[in-house]
Amino acid sequence: MPNTNRNINARSQWAITNNNTLNFNVEYGRQDNKNQGVGGFNLAERASVRQTRNSEIQLRETAILTKSLVHETRFEYRTDRNSTTPITSAVAVNVLDSFFAGGGQNRSSNHNRSTEFGDLLMYSSPKWTMKTGVQGTYRMDRTFSQNNFLGTFTYSSLLCRAPNPADPKDDPCLGSYAAGRPTTFSINSGDPVLNLNQLELGSFVQTDWKPTKEFTLSLGARYEAQTNIDDHNNLDPRLGFGYQLSKTMAVRGGAGVFHQRFDRNTAEDLLRLDGTRQTQIVIRYPNSTDAAVLLANLSPLTTPPSIRVRASDLTTPYSVNSSISLEKAMPAGIGLTFSWDSIRGVHLYRTRNLNAPLPGALPNPLRPGTLMPPDPTKGNINQLESSGSSRSNNFTIGFRQLLRNRWNLNIFGNYTLGYAYNDTDGSFSLPANNYDLRSEWGRAGQDLRHRFFTGVNFRTFWGVNVNAIVNASSSRPYNITTGFDDNGDTVTNDRPAGLKRNTGIGAKQFNTNLNLTKTVSLKKSERPNTANNTGGANPFVEPQRGGGFPGGGFPGGGGFPGGGGQRGGGPGQRGGGPGGQRGRPGQAPVGPTMAFVVNIQNVLNNQQLAQYSGVMTSPFFGRANSARNPRQIEVGLRFNF
Repeated sequence: MPNTNRNINARSQWAITNNNTLNFNVEYGRQDNKNQGVGGFNLAERASVRQTRNSEIQLRETAILTKSLVHETRFEYRTDRNSTTPITSAVAVNVLDSFFAGGGQNRSSNHNRSTEFGDLLMYSSPKWTMKTGVQGTYRMDRTFSQNNFLGTFTYSSLLCRAPNPADPKDDPCLGSYAAGRPTTFSINSGDPVLNLNQLELGSFVQTDWKPTKEFTLSLGARYEAQTNIDDHNNLDPRLGFGYQLSKTMAVRGGAGVFHQRFDRNTAEDLLRLDGTRQTQIVIRYPNSTDAAVLLANLSPLTTPPSIRVRASDLTTPYSVNSSISLEKAMPAGIGLTFSWDSIRGVHLYRTRNLNAPLPGALPNPLRPGTLMPPDPTKGNINQLESSGSSRSNNFTIGFRQLLRNRWNLNIFGNYTLGYAYNDTDGSFSLPANNYDLRSEWGRAGQDLRHRFFTGVNFRTFWGVNVNAIVNASSSRPYNITTGFDDNGDTVTNDRPAGLKRNTGIGAKQFNTNLNLTKTVSLKKSERPNTANNTGGANPFVEPQRGGGFPGGGFPGGGGFPGGGGQRGGGPGQRGGGPGGQRGRPGQAPVGPTMAFVVNIQNVLNNQQLAQYSGVMTSPFFGRANSARNPRQIEVGLRFNF
């Protein structure tokens, strides 16, 4: 799977006056990736070639109006071109969790352009600071998609199973590849070109008030609006506070609403298969494995097209984030953190088939082997709706210890007990039962009950910085399905009776990473580092533009001023690590430097299994289909000048 990546970046800064600075940035990137999509159950013939070209121009002007007032304006123009070309043009054959053969069926390309403008005003005083700004983005997308234009046969199993003697009507080869009995055949047709424009607008205000030395109160709000959706009631209030209980103890907390945007890719997929631009045909239990024969016998009466529609009350999803933490400084440089974080997702996207056969539906006389849908003259009506929800809670205990000796030793870590539940896997995920959406509530795919993280960084002999990280977590869940379409909705995601979503248990994870860095100053003289305390960050790397535009106006900690950030320390904090502070504390090398870097991922070469098969008809049921990377050793030489 050869990948070739080329990137060019140039930055410049011009001090127009003593109080006005213009920053300019231009970037170009090119990627050529071959044999993409191969691996797991995808055979080599499913490979595709992907090419990406992108360019970006950024301008930012900062004006210091007074000692307390700063104004910033920024502009960005970006173009993205990419294409995907399958190496095989043929009908696709999918045998659930056994193998995927045939053509890649993913021929596509796009030419996307975007223009972004932002304006920010910042005021600061000893007890009060305020930020306010506006942001506008206009996206112009032109996409070409011939996905599944040659058709796809889906089989429930690889081989025939043993017959059920208690059921005289049981067919042991139903949906079996060996018997030539596909479960479904689907094909798309129509106009592959789609043009979509989207305007996104946002504004925010944030204020921090410090009435006393011990107490800080942060208040703010953000408003967003966009085209391609009628929901414009997206005002997000936010609140944060920090209170120093004693010289060694502080409490921080916050709560806020965070709206998501109606992603333009979702809008494009919704429009593309609306039955006018493109049409999708789904045949349940086709009587032939020859796509040409099936297409020759198609008629609107026996095989009506399937379409995608949007719900009339479709709104933008949002989450309600809450957090509170207690921080305690102990003797010997030890710091402890106790925190609780909660995220509740509301109006999440998911899809439901409005024309799925009702429970107990009779056979359809027009289409043998299928069940009667509510409207026999129509195919699947997959409606995108904002009826999903999620909930997660995380309880974390973190620690850190900084020993200011010749080693500058810093030890940190945390343990998290977490719970995450939801009832959707994405915008176009379909439920097992279209008439009982409550049965979809279960463990989220990313739910990890236990997570442990610890690390150490220090400076050893000859000024070598050492950073070691250990991560461990309990298993992720996976969904278990029968492999058959028992309810007649043409989707093979039915679960066994009484089994909830994501009840399968995968493998635990354990990983250790190690980084060694030795920096040599090519000019021996040093001067005091008068820059702000950046923890050793590269001074030429721009901070987040706009002071909080992308994150909603609250920098750091997910939108809660002074709270909700990374707890228990981490790489590069208080003592360096990769790219961390070099030389003596408070000193920085002057002039060019050279750094030798050795980075080892998965030091112990521990096997980390992933992607478990949950299809009961698969010969790999209950087994992992892939593994994360084995040990990787990277040696590098970096010059800074």
